[in-house]
Formats: sequence, structure tokens, C-alpha cells
Amino acid sequence: ILLIANTGHRSKELLGTKFGEIYQPPTFTEDEKQTHVAMTVRRDNAKTGRERRVIARVKKRIDRIIASYKKLGITHQPDDFLFINPLSKDRNHYGRMIMYQRLKKTLVDSGLQKELDLERKSITPYSFRHFYCYMRLINSVPIHLLSKNMGTSVQKIEAGYGHINTELHADVITKGQSIIQSTDLSLETLDTLD
Repeated sequence: ILLIANTGHRSKELLGTKFGEIYQPPTFTEDEKQTHVAMTVRRDNAKTGRERRVIARVKKRIDRIIASYKKLGITHQPDDFLFINPLSKDRNHYGRMIMYQRLKKTLVDSGLQKELDLERKSITPYSFRHFYCYMRLINSVPIHLLSKNMGTSVQKIEAGYGHINTELHADVITKGQSIIQSTDLSLETLDTLD
């Protein structure tokens, strides 16, 4: 779930990601290599049928996943899925329903589901893709880059998130407006012209 919230993947895309599709391109700086990864979304794993690269600051999360599998005695091979179902004889990945059920159990066990029910709200794994998009937009990620990273169109992002308040971007909208210097001239005290 936290990977979806930090990468913008669709749950099917994340669950279908293979270990060898997670890498660090040579363009990453040494600092970025400590925190960032690139993840390929294959054409046959993408909703749109187009391959793309997702760049995200999730290296430590992925390292934890790999370490957890090692505790189970599973070492990832390049063609393995990142989320191998340990009960699968073919080393297949978990299904989306398992992700959904685990999220629902977490919400129920934490007491959050009662609050959500009272407010008639619902949280699904896809909600975290929405969260990702919202957070990237309010942090001034250019919409065309965001659409490429998420595998969706600029138009869909604008249609779904156009309600984001411009007040959140006051610094960008007002950029350069402080250049005008004060003239110490008060317009209130000027004589009116006939």
C-alpha cells in the first residue's frame, strides 16, 4: 500500500512488477541511489498497454520487502515478482483481492473502518494512487511528468484533480510579483483630474 502511495502504480501493475524491473539508472546521483529506484511497468502489465518507467523514492521500502522474503527463505531472482506469494509453487505474485482484503482487515482492526463508515467514505488500494497524484500536484510536480510517471493522460489528471485549490500554489502563481518596487506614492492622496 505504501508503495502505491509513493509510486502511483495501479495495484495490478505493482503486484505484476518483477524483481529485475527495479533498477537504478546511471543518471541517478550518489544521493539518489540511496533513496530512489526506477521501476519498469511492462506493456503487458500496464492498463494502457504502453511501457513506462516509474521513478520513486522507495528504495528503503523495497529493501525491507526483500529482507522480509529472505527471512522466509526466499531469494528473489530477476524474473521473480517482487511480491511472490510464498504459497505459490510457481512463485506467482499475490492477487489484487489479497491486497484489498489485507487493507480492509487493517482498517477494521485499527478502528478506522468505523469512522469511515460513519462518514460514508471508502478506502481501497486505488485510493493510494489518488493520494500519490494529489501529493505530487500540491508539491508542484509538472502535470506532464506526473502523467508519464502514472501512465495516464494530462487530461485525466486535470479532470480528476482540477479541483485542487490554487491557494496551495500561491508561491508559484505569484512568482515574480515582488519585483515591482514601491514608489512611496499614495494613490489615495492624489488630486482628482477634471
